[in-house]
Amino acid sequence: MAADKGNDGTPVPADAGTGASATTPSAKKQRRSRAQLDHRRDPWRSLYDAYDAVDREPTAWRFEPLDVENIQPPPQATICRRDDQQGLLFPGMAHSFFGDADSMKTWLAMFAVREAMASEDVHGRPDQSVMYLDCERNRETFVRRMASIGTDLEALRANCAYFRVVVPLLGPNNKPTDGYRDLDIALDYFNPSILVIDGVTEFMAIHGWDVNDPTDVARYHALLLRRWPGARTTVEIDHTAKNSFGPRTQFGSQHKRAGIDGASYEVEKKMDAGQGGVSASRVLLRKDNEGGIREHCDVTGVAAWLRLDSTDDGAWRLDLLAPDAWAVAGLQAKAEAKDAKDDEVADRLIALLPAWNKQLMSGLKIGAVRLERILDRLEADGRIERDPAVTKNPRWNLVESR
Repeated sequence: MAADKGNDGTPVPADAGTGASATTPSAKKQRRSRAQLDHRRDPWRSLYDAYDAVDREPTAWRFEPLDVENIQPPPQATICRRDDQQGLLFPGMAHSFFGDADSMKTWLAMFAVREAMASEDVHGRPDQSVMYLDCERNRETFVRRMASIGTDLEALRANCAYFRVVVPLLGPNNKPTDGYRDLDIALDYFNPSILVIDGVTEFMAIHGWDVNDPTDVARYHALLLRRWPGARTTVEIDHTAKNSFGPRTQFGSQHKRAGIDGASYEVEKKMDAGQGGVSASRVLLRKDNEGGIREHCDVTGVAAWLRLDSTDDGAWRLDLLAPDAWAVAGLQAKAEAKDAKDDEVADRLIALLPAWNKQLMSGLKIGAVRLERILDRLEADGRIERDPAVTKNPRWNLVESR
């Protein structure tokens, strides 16, 4: 077999080009295979190297690789827990409580604040802190309400940063104001785990933003809800739109609802007794972005019932009840109300004795079934007895009159 010749006509050995030569097809193939393997292992390594080669501050636009090996389970709602320990808020996500005026939506947010003040870690130290941005009331009202529902006031003073928002955080051309810098200092110092914005409409009005403009709503989201992704649980308190049909939503652009990545709740008042009575609102689930709340609601979408008992002047009781617990409490309340009415009838019945059954029915103007129930209870209590001489149409006598 003739040997290959080079360009100058000299013979070339058969094994020439083997080994580490970069020009042979086999070497190019091997190098390409290694590059493809490296790309499969880390397809964006060259992009990382390009970022690392540039000396600059990291930004939100920095590329983030997809971690397909450590897939996290769905988040669980562990904040603002009902009496059965099922939470309504997801850690590190945005939520909203909205409803009509005096619907107790602020009380629901204060329930979450009180829970945070009572939380402790394994060492007995406060586990959560709160920043409360108030656009509607003042700190005196906030402290009075928190104290009325039994909040630990020392924990409240140490672990709750209260801000009365009266000036915009951003000035012309979105230039940060002194309020913005004060908020940044407080955020760095307190590092709150929960951020409450009480009054979204008022907050946007202070900044000159239109609640019906999706762009202005996006500015609001960028300033507060999207500023610390995954770092803080945010709760915004808002008014409700006056829809004539369909489920009610937050007031303004639907982009408000779109910006909620946790859950959104409508607070609807059902019992209004004022101070000295028991008020209650039902908490309706309107958006469940993670799908972890709906299974814990009843068939009508009620996620919880908020009950405020202010019958005791010294300490009010604020409870968040599961739908089934509220149903049981409602049945108990109805039973207690029925017993109270039966007691009134029983007192009137005693005044008519001795008498026959028909005389009692006509005198009290009640049905036979209810009369029989009241008579049986009085007989069991030993207050009345049947006349043993009468077998038909029983006659009842007072035990004390014998």
